[in-house]
Amino acid sequence: MYHVEIMSLQQAKEISEWRYPSPYDVYNYPAWNIMAENKWAITLPERRKQEFRSICYADKVVAYFRLFEDHPGGKYFLGLGLLPTLCGTGKGAVIMEQILAYAKKVNIKQLYLEVRDFNTRAMRCYQKAGFVEVDRYDKCVLGSTCTMVEMVYNF
Repeated sequence: MYHVEIMSLQQAKEISEWRYPSPYDVYNYPAWNIMAENKWAITLPERRKQEFRSICYADKVVAYFRLFEDHPGGKYFLGLGLLPTLCGTGKGAVIMEQILAYAKKVNIKQLYLEVRDFNTRAMRCYQKAGFVEVDRYDKCVLGSTCTMVEMVYNF
């Protein structure tokens, strides 16, 4: 059974070590100490408690997500990741169900996410879950420019 929980420090460190194959390696986190030195939100206890959730199956972290209000009026940013060995296996649908159920439970009215335009399998997953593409734009992410696709979900 899948369940959502507040992300622990141990889980955050475990997730930071996940490694995706090329071309998805752009989603790999840098070393924990580098993230901590640069005060990444996932390394900050209060931010982790407020914004980060782990999705577990049989007490193993299989995915995570981050939610925070980015625009006044209840528009929340959604960032998420799936255990690399589960990518492309069709597990994204059940993970999205967990995320959307959680967001609804905490009374979020609108979610948006950004996904790199090459990541068509993620975009298909998000579309199947009910997200709609609203924009495309170039964005500098960690020193590299890429085309992002913004997708929105309304409850």
